[in-house]
Amino acid sequence: MSSSKFSISEVHRITGKSRTTISKHMEEGKLSYEMEGDKKLIDAAELMRVYGSDCDFERVARKKTTLLPTPSEQSPQESDFIKRQLENERQERERERTQYLNQIEHLQEALGAAQEGHNRATLLLENNSSGGGALQTALDGLEKRMNQQELSLQEEKELALKLRKQNLRLKKVIQMEREKSFWERLFGGNRQMVSRPANS
Repeated sequence: MSSSKFSISEVHRITGKSRTTISKHMEEGKLSYEMEGDKKLIDAAELMRVYGSDCDFERVARKKTTLLPTPSEQSPQESDFIKRQLENERQERERERTQYLNQIEHLQEALGAAQEGHNRATLLLENNSSGGGALQTALDGLEKRMNQQELSLQEEKELALKLRKQNLRLKKVIQMEREKSFWERLFGGNRQMVSRPANS
């Protein structure tokens, strides 16, 4: 059996819950378990999830210690083996405890960040709803600048249209001047209308 999985009897010692309560939680699906042969085993992480601070894994270690043979009945090899097993169990419990503490710290930090974001959003909404928020002021200023740019653009378009019309008129005048004959330029009239001197 894995050192991080426990039978119903061991869970009873670890949590202080009655076997009936533990079995009920397993049947209701509140407490997950695995089957190993005909035994129902519950993982240590699952016990921490369901029972939290009620868990005291040292109770199992102490119980196992009381069931061990007395030092006088143990051989040196058995004694060393038991010591190693107990040390491994202690280290495993310490690793699990550190892991759970890290998870709790991480969750607390995440909760704090979420709360801070919520407070900022609430403050921003309150400022905007009162009509005097910095965001509203910035939006008003931006809208004003856009309106001014639109007016300037319209004025530039109108000026460009006037200049285009003037250029067309000047081109027309220049073209007409180019097409006039010498006499038309000299007298300012039509060539047919210029009187010629009579032959003597």
